[in-house]
Amino acid sequence: TLRVPAAEEHSAELGEVGFPPTSEIRAYTVVSAALVLTLTLTQISCVHGLKRAGNMLEADCRHV
Repeated sequence: TLRVPAAEEHSAELGEVGFPPTSEIRAYTVVSAALVLTLTLTQISCVHGLKRAGNMLEADCRHV
């Protein structure tokens, strides 16, 4: 049976076996969360920008 060591000092050994150390996992989680957040915010601002541009185009068309 596989036993997960409770102590953090084993993370280096685990890293050699093929398991990433907990700090790497944590960093990866933070990075991916930040990436998702950035993409979401970019999408939202792009949609708002497109709507604004569309309204401006409509206004220009009505103006002509």
